[in-house]
Amino acid sequence: MGWETGISWTWHRRGVAANRTELDLLLLEAGVPLAALEAAGSQADLQWLLTRPKYGFVWQDGVVYQRGGSGNVIDGCSKVGEHEMSGCLGCYAAISDENKGRVAVPGWHAKDAAQNIKLRPRMLDELLAWQRRLEKVDQTRRVFLDSMSDLGHTQIDSLDPDYRQRTLEVISRCDRIEAWIFTKRPGTLAAVKGYPKNVVLGTSVASWLDLRRLHTLARVSQANPDIPLVASLEPAVGPMGTLPWLELPQYRMAIFGGESGSHIRPLRLEWAEDVRRQTLAAQAQTGIALFEKQTSAHPNEVRLLLGGCYYWQWPGELYPAIQASAETAARTARLQHLLSDDDLRAMISRYPDMPELAYHWSEAAAL
Repeated sequence: MGWETGISWTWHRRGVAANRTELDLLLLEAGVPLAALEAAGSQADLQWLLTRPKYGFVWQDGVVYQRGGSGNVIDGCSKVGEHEMSGCLGCYAAISDENKGRVAVPGWHAKDAAQNIKLRPRMLDELLAWQRRLEKVDQTRRVFLDSMSDLGHTQIDSLDPDYRQRTLEVISRCDRIEAWIFTKRPGTLAAVKGYPKNVVLGTSVASWLDLRRLHTLARVSQANPDIPLVASLEPAVGPMGTLPWLELPQYRMAIFGGESGSHIRPLRLEWAEDVRRQTLAAQAQTGIALFEKQTSAHPNEVRLLLGGCYYWQWPGELYPAIQASAETAARTARLQHLLSDDDLRAMISRYPDMPELAYHWSEAAAL
């Protein structure tokens, strides 16, 4: 069974290469033979080498990324709320499945969960196949598990009460894979005991209205103190408010991003700035990493830039901000859609409990 079966590949940051010597050392560490590096005499040769499938690298804005992947042990999901501030409202997974004709009842409404959610036990066999391949090449991979579904969905228990535990048992046998599992139903996953050591758990927060999810998932640390947690602050459709990084130091990473795709809800850059400020302030005490993903734009994956730069940090790899290239900056300026002052004023009137932004609110309140 090959790499491509059941998996879609994404890019994960490997490191910053300030010069050719640092890049050589980085690639040697990743397993690229010295002879191959010596043969790459020019910058063009090196870029060609990086993109070979054998090594699985890409180089952008002076940063090296290595191939990782995503796979799903479940098909389908249902939305957690469909109000205007719900992160599920414009769900890319629901839209993708509908476009591909893989949904029994369109809309991914909660009432249709029994018809739309199916188990994919074949994926468990594929995880074991990836493990065998990784052992042969002496490599590891980060895999985002259930990027198009939710392992915390209670419908799983109705289909097979043992399926969630069986999935974790398979992951425990795949020590070459670091399985990232994100959920919008943190209460279900927080109740699980005995997570394997190669699991990273995360929950999604779209605005201050979802902050309780961070506290709910943190309960997992009572029985699993060594499991790192990740806060996925996306799609950001409102300000986040006060983030609990000092109160919950088990969160090792904060991912921030606007909504992308054809159904975007525009972002305000001060929401992103507030998350950056709070996370970097807590970083010295907790070591939490900041990963700034996309801005609100169509098409997908348009770089979020604040002050012409962005942070792409990973737990234990707290690199400084990356200065965007002129090409990246121009693309962001051309494609991003930001919330207008009029729409912000209307949002404030609808949500009087919206948290104040410490150094931008006086401007917003005066609109």
